[in-house]
Amino acid sequence: MLQFLDGFIFGNLVAMYLAQNYDMPNLAKKLEEIKKDMDAKKKPPSSRGHLQHWLQEILTLLFSMASFTPEPKLLSSVQSQPLL
Repeated sequence: MLQFLDGFIFGNLVAMYLAQNYDMPNLAKKLEEIKKDMDAKKKPPSSRGHLQHWLQEILTLLFSMASFTPEPKLLSSVQSQPLL
C-alpha cells in the first residue's frame, strides 16, 4: 500500500510540474474538435433508389463486358495458306 501511495504522490508531483512549466493541451477540447471533424466527414445515408440505380448500372456494364468476345487474332509469323 505504501508503494502505491509513493507512486501516486510522485506521479501527481510530476504532472503538476509539467502543467505549470509546459504548455499542455486541453484534452477535452481536443476530443471535441476530433468529434466535430469526424461528424463533418460522415456521409449522409444514400437513398435506396439511388443505390439500386447504381447497382443496376454496374451489373449492366459487367454483363455487356461478359458477352463481348473478341475475334481471335492471327500471329504475324503464321499466315494462313490454302490447303491443296
